[in-house]
Amino acid sequence: GQGSTAPDWLALWAFGRLDLNLAIEEFWGLTPRQLEVLQERQTEREEEMDYRASLIAAVVMNVNRTKRTQKTTQPHDLIPRRSQQDGLRQPTKMTVERMMMHARQWTALLGGTITEVN
Repeated sequence: GQGSTAPDWLALWAFGRLDLNLAIEEFWGLTPRQLEVLQERQTEREEEMDYRASLIAAVVMNVNRTKRTQKTTQPHDLIPRRSQQDGLRQPTKMTVERMMMHARQWTALLGGTITEVN
């Protein structure tokens, strides 16, 4: 359809297979919303792992401070915010427009056509 862009299906497939460890049948059996929720949970898991690593690093740094007056390091001091680094915006609540965009993308991805009614 006019104005609709298909998502990069190879990138989606790779994410589902490699990052989520889904079988091909599982991946193609997901709805767009299910895939989005899995992606959100994957992001949460990565953030938890980043926090654990930064907690260990902060403890090591704090134990080895040279002066008692030197500022202590907190785990969050060591975690770069991806959204700030890459200029990505924070996730937003699903709007009707966003939902329609995803529906159009999946339709195009699966070879369907969209008929706009004015």
